[in-house]
Amino acid sequence: MTADLMYFRNPEGGTRVGWFFATNEWSGEPVNAEPHKCAGISWHHRDHLPDDTVRYNTLGISHYIKGEPMSVHWHDSHMGR
Repeated sequence: MTADLMYFRNPEGGTRVGWFFATNEWSGEPVNAEPHKCAGISWHHRDHLPDDTVRYNTLGISHYIKGEPMSVHWHDSHMGR
């Protein structure tokens, strides 16, 4: 199921559309299919994300938890992650 659809602009002005998905079942281990773009993939409870989680991902998960299926984020002063 789609958890969140996000329109996002980073501090440098680059934009993207992100699709976040949720599932109740999973078989196997996640695979990093883009190691040149992604430092790693691992499982974490949604309420205990690592401190270095990219803000874009943290925002998408946060909207999912709040039941908000669509979000828009432009660069702001809180873009520390």
